[in-house]
Amino acid sequence: MDLFSGSELKYGKGDTDVLRFFVLVGSLMAYEEGTIPVPGAEGTRKELAAELTRLEANVAFWIGYGATRRS
Repeated sequence: MDLFSGSELKYGKGDTDVLRFFVLVGSLMAYEEGTIPVPGAEGTRKELAAELTRLEANVAFWIGYGATRRS
């Protein structure tokens, strides 16, 4: 995503909703793989999925904006 948006997410920069989105996705993947969730996102799968759903519309805007901004 950094390549398309210039957001530097790997360096902890960028929109807080986008950063949180990837933390939640990482924790949900960790649950699927039977590993430890990402620090700060240790809720149940149901709680994490609900929060992810709430963020989805805003994050989709940022991802789409970044991709079209660089075109």
